[in-house]
Amino acid sequence: MFRSIFVIAAASVVATFVVACGTEPDTALPTYQAAEGTCYVRETAEEMLSLSNVSPWINCEYPHQLEVYGFGVLPDDLLNQPDRPSNALERLQASDVCPWDGIRGYLGAREFDYQYGISVWAKYPTQKEWAGGLRTVVCSLGVQDPLQPESRPEFTGSLRNIMGRTISDGIRLCRSGEKQTVCSRPHDAEMTGSIPVPNGDAQVRLDAAYRACQPVIDQYTAGQRPDDFVIKPLVGETSVDCWYGPATGTVIGSVRGGLR
Repeated sequence: MFRSIFVIAAASVVATFVVACGTEPDTALPTYQAAEGTCYVRETAEEMLSLSNVSPWINCEYPHQLEVYGFGVLPDDLLNQPDRPSNALERLQASDVCPWDGIRGYLGAREFDYQYGISVWAKYPTQKEWAGGLRTVVCSLGVQDPLQPESRPEFTGSLRNIMGRTISDGIRLCRSGEKQTVCSRPHDAEMTGSIPVPNGDAQVRLDAAYRACQPVIDQYTAGQRPDDFVIKPLVGETSVDCWYGPATGTVIGSVRGGLR
């Protein structure tokens, strides 16, 4: 098992892809065969941006770029179109059709688990499938390289229930200075929770933030706080983000307790 989600081709979505014999079918995955947990590859940049599932499925333990987490519903005005409304589909966003409230459940996220670098992709039936009456929207998750936000790198391993495992540091929210990153990269603070703080002047809210973050961090770390870590609260007008990290320097990995 990899220590973190392993990015295979961070530099480009156009990557040469070699798979062990027997793991990749010769044909693309039909929309009607897609199921939760199905992983697939996009062999060219054009495929990555394609509106349909035109790429082959693959065992999730092999390098891939997308993993199906659920299914969406098209707007009513498109459902009854006899011909595939390609132009209208191009204008849709994943947030318009994919169940965003199902993402955390698929990832196995608990309270105060924060993800970073996860992207959502909506894929629609091909013209042939549309003509046959299929209207299913396949909703998939991908992983972004925080150093190259526009990239669509390959990764290995399934994202299902990943937040309960140590490899979740590859998609956990951390920061290095003022820049957000994932916890599998060097960082000086990890996001452990966001909670309300009472009104008052800046010092009152800061003092309240330190007190409020104590139980949050205890819960996040399952009571196993590193000795050299300190609270680094980011206080807003009504709430505080409880960042937690080493007093000096940077670390790699997550302090989330209860991971396996």
